[in-house]
Amino acid sequence: MKANRLFGPLVLAALSSTFLGVASGASAQAGSTPADPVAQVEERKANFKTLGRAMNDLDTFVKGEGGTAEDARAAAATLAETGRRIGDWWPEGTAVGVGDSEAKPEIWTDKAEFLALQKRFEATLPGLVQAAATGDRARIDAALNAVSGECRACHDSYKLD
Repeated sequence: MKANRLFGPLVLAALSSTFLGVASGASAQAGSTPADPVAQVEERKANFKTLGRAMNDLDTFVKGEGGTAEDARAAAATLAETGRRIGDWWPEGTAVGVGDSEAKPEIWTDKAEFLALQKRFEATLPGLVQAAATGDRARIDAALNAVSGECRACHDSYKLD
């Protein structure tokens, strides 16, 4: 009788742990940072491609070569949303030599400066969103140039070219 009272809670605890483990594993896979360094590099590259497409869409609109003001607003929103997460893309162990990484080791050895550049980049994003909301090509162009300048500053120091 005593064994039955103990067995029930132990089985329940074991099953709960198993289900929680599976659930947390699934959420980790669905999250933005996979555990595999090569996969982290690939995810980072995909995120940068998203940023690049958004910047290209904005540039195309600014030059009058295509797109609508609504497309520009959507691209600015994508750039802001994706760009706000940029600080999460640099886990230890994902520098040059890991997959197709172009991230210089200085990202981790000069972390304070790298983080400062990220913050400067992130600070340009609200201005771009505000400019895009107006649909004014000149305002969007000025804001996009500010964003591009911060991209370039980081790339010059921390990206292998």
